[in-house]
Amino acid sequence: MKKDNSLGYAISRVGSPLMKNRYNHYFKLAYEGMKEGRCNVKFFNAIKEIYQLFSAGKKNCGMFNWCCNSPNSTPNGLCKTKPWKKYNEEPLCLYAFLWKHWHLKTYEPI
Repeated sequence: MKKDNSLGYAISRVGSPLMKNRYNHYFKLAYEGMKEGRCNVKFFNAIKEIYQLFSAGKKNCGMFNWCCNSPNSTPNGLCKTKPWKKYNEEPLCLYAFLWKHWHLKTYEPI
């Protein structure tokens, strides 16, 4: 029987789709020539949180527990009430980084 490795070939050329395991960890299979750290999938959760603010009025950030376990984050009370106000803190959490990067810091959600 002949073995077809079309899927392996395609993944080696373009990588895989974004995937999530049962622990809510995101990952993607690398492709040939992909630079280390090129795919920062952690930003997708922050994008989702900001989307939920605009689409459903969800003000608290659902990444609070994740940030509590992250050495590069500064979780505090604003995470549960107004995470967009964290754009001046150092270091910036992912939510605040995107809020600042997208030039939203002068806006207050209603």
